[in-house]
Formats: sequence, C-alpha cells, structure tokens
Amino acid sequence: MLLQFIVDAGATPHQVYTDFDSKLLEGEVLIWFHENHCKLHASPLGRQSQNGLIEHVWQMVIAMAWSYITDMQMPREYWYWAVGHAIQVSNYLPSTVNGVASTSFELVHGVKPDYHVLFRLFSTGFVHHTHDSTHARDGLKAKMLQGIVIGCCH
Repeated sequence: MLLQFIVDAGATPHQVYTDFDSKLLEGEVLIWFHENHCKLHASPLGRQSQNGLIEHVWQMVIAMAWSYITDMQMPREYWYWAVGHAIQVSNYLPSTVNGVASTSFELVHGVKPDYHVLFRLFSTGFVHHTHDSTHARDGLKAKMLQGIVIGCCH
C-alpha cells in the first residue's frame, strides 16, 4: 500500500501527520518510515480531539464517495475506487493557505492541477476489442466491450 502511494504521489513523503494510532504505525510500517527518513508528526497522547480539520475533510471524502456509489447505483465492492476518486477531487478543490488561494495539489506539486484529468466516476464506456485471446472476432461477434470507468492510467 505504501509503495502504491509513492507511485501515485510521485515521490516518497518527507512528513506524515497522524493521530499515531499504534495499530497503523507499528512493525514494518514504522521501520519503513525510519529507513526512508520520513518524519512522523503525531497528536500528543489524549489530544486526538484536536484533529477537527482532518476529521472534517475525511467526512467530506466519505460523503463524496458514498454519493458516487449511490448516484451510479454501484455495489459496495467499488468503495475503494470511490474513495480514491473523492480524494483526488478534494485535492483539486481550492482553499486558502496563509491568505493565498491554492489547492492541495498545487501546494504538493508546485503546479496548478489539470482539471481535464477529472472524469465522471463509474461512467459506462465501450472499448474496441477485435481479438479474444489468439482468435480474431469475425463479423458475427461484437467488436466492442462495455465497461465501467473506475480510473485512469498513470
């Protein structure tokens, strides 16, 4: 999971902010953070109630994901992709940081986000498909396959 995060982010994180839930940050995960010189910033013990902003953002992401699932009438098995897309969209939403309007994406990558990469999650589409395994599809078989869009290739 951490390796996929690095691939998606384009780099190893330098800092991670957490409420320091010991179930998530122990063993191999903690060793990985130390080996990659990643600083962990945690809420002091008993102060997790001060995570209001992060809790608010997480609630927004969950509400967005739930909306994607219910709007397109998808089964719960697609929850992972709904949450991932909601996080991507939330990183493109503008906010004010130190009196300057910006986005999370711009603060991390140093460039404005390309809104053209956003798409309607769970849309149906068709893919040109001329071969099944090693056999060509003849005139009697459909040469298009219907699918559901769950992401885009990085």
